[in-house]
Amino acid sequence: MYAAVLDISQDAQDLARLLIKAGAVPDTEPEDALHLALATLAGVDYIVTWNFAHMVGPSAKAQLSRHIEKLGYKPPLIATPDDLLEELP
Repeated sequence: MYAAVLDISQDAQDLARLLIKAGAVPDTEPEDALHLALATLAGVDYIVTWNFAHMVGPSAKAQLSRHIEKLGYKPPLIATPDDLLEELP
């Protein structure tokens, strides 16, 4: 299996700041904002996380997706590992 390492670009840092400024990610969680920005800019299909507070809870997912789309990007699907395992045949 191949895993890419994404460089932290200025575009990713800028998008992370916009996500925080928009209130999509709490300002206390800049790593989460950067994680989302990197995945969004790389066109990653899924982010897998147990972070219910800021990313994978139903309202958090909806809010993140809305803000990312509003900024002109296709948001990655955010899921728990269990969510993805349920999708496997």
